[in-house]
Amino acid sequence: MTEDTRPILFTLCEGDYHLGVAALINSAHNIGYAGLCVVGYRGPIPPWSKSIALSNGSYKAGNIEVEFVASDPQMHFGYFKPFFACELLKRYPKTSALIYADPDVLFLAPWEFFDNWIMQGQAIGLCADQNFPIVSENHPWRKYWRILAEAAGLSIVNPSAPYINSGFVGVSETRASLWKLWCDVTLAYHQQGGDLSSFRMSERWRSVVSDQDLLAATLMSLMDCPSLLGQEGMGFNGDFKFLCHVIEQPKPWRDARAWRSASGHAPSSAFRNWRRNYEGPINTMGHLAKLVRKVDFVMSTAISRVYRRF
Repeated sequence: MTEDTRPILFTLCEGDYHLGVAALINSAHNIGYAGLCVVGYRGPIPPWSKSIALSNGSYKAGNIEVEFVASDPQMHFGYFKPFFACELLKRYPKTSALIYADPDVLFLAPWEFFDNWIMQGQAIGLCADQNFPIVSENHPWRKYWRILAEAAGLSIVNPSAPYINSGFVGVSETRASLWKLWCDVTLAYHQQGGDLSSFRMSERWRSVVSDQDLLAATLMSLMDCPSLLGQEGMGFNGDFKFLCHVIEQPKPWRDARAWRSASGHAPSSAFRNWRRNYEGPINTMGHLAKLVRKVDFVMSTAISRVYRRF
């Protein structure tokens, strides 16, 4: 595979989520990915970029080339995903696939799996959502999703399309039109008064609270169903084989686990996966910080063995 056609992994981050991005790239390196990772960022460039900078001005983490792109769209970064993807398609029109991952996602399965699933399979690869793995054809949300899709000029051909978690979206070159369709639905939502500046997760009675509702509306226009992993795809059922989506709050890079264990909250499997990947080609901590992290984890594990809230 030539450089022009290699798959592209990309993510978006702002604030301290750059610490999640570092673990994301480390995890991709650990499973054998050796392509390009594009990091769209808002605000200052991730501080760890200095540690992977090369003398020619490029960046490399192990076998992964890293490209940083400053972005400041007038919308929440979640809604910006398909627009950023379309920008990348213009920059790299021959890529074999665009694979988006949230900055709190980790790769677990060997890269061979993702290659066979998305690139070789010529597929749209998605994972079922944690809270809503099934949204029936007659669910009230879908009435508005249909309106949005049709307002974007799309025809509804798959009214029971899967409801997915938008933290991972892998699209082969043959299915790249998905990104543009998703943009069109997002713009239709905005034109109808939809707020793109923030998520509204606390108002889940609404038909649209985040970008993945707009992706769900887009998927209703696809004749053939995407290739879908169930809740095991991101480890939502406790089975971590493919990806790990660290959706818990607070995020693992923000929290002292020993204190939480003393409150009865044992380190989660998602946290343990993150801990395995916060070191690698990209190191975000000095020796003292690493030691503190290690002691904290050992203490939290010990505490959780004798005290746990059920």
